[in-house]
This record gives sequence, C-alpha cells and structure tokens, in this order.
Amino acid sequence: MDKTVENAVSVRRETVDLFFFKMAARKRSTPFKQFTVTLEDARIDRDVFSALKLTSMYIWQDDGRLNMLSFNINNLSTFKFNAGQRYDIKADETSAVHRYQAFSTSTLDEVIADFSIEEDSDPWSMHHPAAPYALPPGLSDSISILAAHNSMVSESARRTIISLYLSYALHTVEPDAQFLTIAEEINIEVVKKVEHDRISETVQYKGPVDFLVSHSRNARSTVKRSHSDAPLLLVEAKHRTTFEAALGQVIAQAASIVCYRRNAKRGRGAYRTYGAYSDGERWDFGYVRPEGDGTSVRLLMTDEIKGLLKPGFDKKFDKKGCELVFNHVGGLVSRAIRSTPRNSLVDLSDKGDYSDDKADGGEDDPDVDLSCIDTVVDHLSNVRI
Repeated sequence: MDKTVENAVSVRRETVDLFFFKMAARKRSTPFKQFTVTLEDARIDRDVFSALKLTSMYIWQDDGRLNMLSFNINNLSTFKFNAGQRYDIKADETSAVHRYQAFSTSTLDEVIADFSIEEDSDPWSMHHPAAPYALPPGLSDSISILAAHNSMVSESARRTIISLYLSYALHTVEPDAQFLTIAEEINIEVVKKVEHDRISETVQYKGPVDFLVSHSRNARSTVKRSHSDAPLLLVEAKHRTTFEAALGQVIAQAASIVCYRRNAKRGRGAYRTYGAYSDGERWDFGYVRPEGDGTSVRLLMTDEIKGLLKPGFDKKFDKKGCELVFNHVGGLVSRAIRSTPRNSLVDLSDKGDYSDDKADGGEDDPDVDLSCIDTVVDHLSNVRI
C-alpha cells in the first residue's frame, strides 16, 4: 500500500452521531438537536457540549434506561462510544436568561441580593504562624525596583505586583503549593435563579477573573492547567481609583465558584472559596462559604492591609507593610490548599483526605445538599500556562 494512503487511513477520524431529546420525551421521533462528533480514544471531550447550553445529559439506551454522561479529570467522557453508531441523549436546554450581568459592573447591592450574601459584622482575622515569613529578597528587590522606576499609574503595572506576590507565595508557603497553577483572565459564566419582591428571574453572571489559583488538572504534572472544578482562590486587580468598587465584583466571582462546586457536588463540606482584591498596595482578603441550608452565602473579610510602594518622594517602599501583605497572601494560599482538596477533580488520594475542622480557625462548612445555583452555562476555561 502506498505510504500516503496508509497514513491517511491511520489518521481517519472515528465519529458518532448524537441525537438530543427532551427529558420528558417518550418517543425518539423529534430530536431538538443532532450532530456528528469526533471521538478521542472512543470518548467525547466535554468542550463539545460547552456551547449547547444543556443541563445534565443522559445516554438514552435502547431498553429505555438512562446512563448519566459524566467526565473524568481529563475532560473526556467516562462512557466509551462505538464509532459509527448513533446515540440518543436526553437533556433539557437551560432556562431563558432574563438579566445579563457582567462581574465588572456588579454593584455590591446587586450581588448581596442575587447571592443572598450574609456578611459577618466582625472582620476576619487570619491566624498567622508564630514565626511570620520574611519578605523574600527576590520579591523585595523586584517590587522596590518596579516602584522606583515605574509611575505605577496603570492597572497593568499593579497587576505585575500582584502576580509577584502570588508567585512568591506559592514558592514559599509549603511543598504542596508547587502543584498549583496561577492562571490569568479565566472566564467564568453561571446562570442563577433569583427572587426579588416575590418575582423570580434568571440572571447570568459572566466575565474574567484576573487571577485564579487552582490545582493543575494533574496534580503531579509539570504541565500547568487551570481546571474548571479546582479553583482555590481568586484575586482581582484594580486601579487606585476603582479599588473601592471591587468588593461586589470579587464577592460575585467567589460566590459563583462556590455555587459551581456545590452544583457539581464535589466532596462534602469545605466549600470555601478565598478571594482578594488589590491595587498592588492596598489589599482586602476574605472568603465565602454556603450558609445554613445552602440557599445563602456567608462572607468574611479582613480589614484593609497596606504595603505602600511609594509612601513618599524621600522614602523607599514600605518593607514592613509589604511583608505583612506577603504573609496574608501566603496565609490565603495555605488555607485554600488545606480546605479544598476534596472538592477538586484532581486526584489527591495519595495525600489522604484533609479533615481538620479548624484549618481556618473556625468550624467546617455545613454539609448540606441544596444547590445555590440552577445550572452552569460554561465551565471555567482550560488554559495552558
């Protein structure tokens, strides 16, 4: 056989035909959608379905039984398909969206109402180790040089400062942090049912998260990917003039991730999602978690922490303040690592399940079954760093 023909045969794509029916359908005569899908080792990639706006999907077998379509940590279906065959899928399309809301324009009042936020009146105080981390020399040199030679007017310059703090925190805090990923501009999109004045509507929250720290898809892999179900904490970068308006945006993003985790039913309890917002000098830290029966979200925030880079024309950057910031960033990373491995798609079984209820200086999150969210429209992006 000619080698060209032989190679063409070897790379021939195997496909299956998918026919989609409503969950209430009794006959297979009127699919609401159908198309052909290319297989990867007899499996289907989850991304194929990301744009379909569907709820949970079930393979409708010939005998009428339903087999839920699920996906492994590599984003491939756990079910193996036979090439060339037709498969019927039962699923419902997501409900119509009445209001579209960008994270970046979310006001605090809107977020509190939409996510039923309950804020603690007392500031959250992190319990730092007896011996705080010293400001790493490399970080100290980098931010002092940047502050000395950069006007620090733009938001991008301040994003660089935030990236440095996060990177050095992951490098310094503890060995487990080496398996984490810092991803930037990760888009998340969720649809949630809300009720105001006894009127129900469906709202979509959408937009990028500036910094997302998460487990890699493979915790022991050198290829760093941010996976949809493995976020630990998020950080939003702000310009000095928009710093005060960032709280609503960060709460909405963190609460959306909490809702995503609960909807995906990852683990039990420990659904905390940590977050912070900063202009590179001023920082606010906190976390959200499900409250009570799971229909509301509890918010805890620290007081503002400052690490000034340009305290005055005749002064160098505030090293002591920057060291305090670094310890708070490191503290957030350390707590996030310990509080969420059960909820990650990453296989951490070799490390055992962490169940220290006082990892945050407080009780573990309530173990409840109710979901805060109607459906997830799109999973967090998978990106290669």
